Amino acid sequence: MEDKKATQPVPVSLDPKTLRQADYDHDWILHSLMSAQQKLAPLWDVRDYVAVNPFFGFRESPFLDVIQKIKNLTGTSLLPSKSFFLDKYNRGEIKDENLVQSLMLLQIELGAQFTDDYDLKKVIEFIKNQESSEKVLSPVLCLSDISDRDNQQTLTSLITLEVSKWAAAFFDEGQAHWSMPDKERGLYAAWRSLITYDAHIQKTLPLMQVVKELPYDPEQAIIKMTKDLLKHADPGEGDLENYYLRLLFTVKGWASYIKKFDFEKSLGFQKNRQPLVSLLDIVAIRMAYDMATLPLIKQQPLKLFFQEPAKTLVHADIYKYIWLQAFELSERQKITQKIQNNSLKTDFGDRPLA
Repeated sequence: MEDKKATQPVPVSLDPKTLRQADYDHDWILHSLMSAQQKLAPLWDVRDYVAVNPFFGFRESPFLDVIQKIKNLTGTSLLPSKSFFLDKYNRGEIKDENLVQSLMLLQIELGAQFTDDYDLKKVIEFIKNQESSEKVLSPVLCLSDISDRDNQQTLTSLITLEVSKWAAAFFDEGQAHWSMPDKERGLYAAWRSLITYDAHIQKTLPLMQVVKELPYDPEQAIIKMTKDLLKHADPGEGDLENYYLRLLFTVKGWASYIKKFDFEKSLGFQKNRQPLVSLLDIVAIRMAYDMATLPLIKQQPLKLFFQEPAKTLVHADIYKYIWLQAFELSERQKITQKIQNNSLKTDFGDRPLA
């Protein structure tokens, strides 16, 4: 019987359940990586700045879902603090009528999930209770996060600085005294050829043990490291995508800047001297540093590596979302009133109205 895999490429299935059953195969890894990259918004430099919604990659998702996703990835809430809303309420900038309108909008948005927990009295009591802690922990962790937690270190911050150092050297346009060698090969390939001379990082991380086995192609490097990583963890559906996203969010500034080159390529727009770079480069580099922290983690195997992110928002987040919408409704009313007042005051003089 002819082996089809040897004669023709296997079509990529985008069904996560099918890919999950493929036992960590090439297609499942690439699908997770592609999905993670799509969540990132492009970022332009000051010279060619283009304003972009920072949540452009989540534009198809409801705002409440995005709040939870970002909270899982970064440990940061997109919503303002309770003290912010309480101050606005005490100043009269948010009124009870705005809260009632906001509750009506929430009922439409949540549908059957709307409960009696969301009424005017409870919403006001929530914001007046300033005693509860608003600290948010990130349930999606990469290896450096786990090492920091176990060993009371700050390796994630250190790695962010290291990756930034190499990205800055690669994108330098003549300000540095020495130009980065091998830039024409691409960001990852240049880093791969030069990192072996960086003795400084070796004092903190056993990085060279990871690098020496990596291919010079970023995609192949990511696949290899992912397969090595999955020997220590058993991810569920969507967990691998969350892991890649967590890596990207630890270097989000540079990752978003690199995403703009991918974005421009997708539109068929390329500059004459556009650098040879893609998001695969920075994922491969960041993941190499992450894999270097594996020997530093006390708990082996990594049974808790992929922590279960919260699927639904807690009441506190929904309460603050109600206050946020109420504040927006209040501000919208003020702006509308100003426009109406100015239109009534306009003096057209002797000009004809038509």
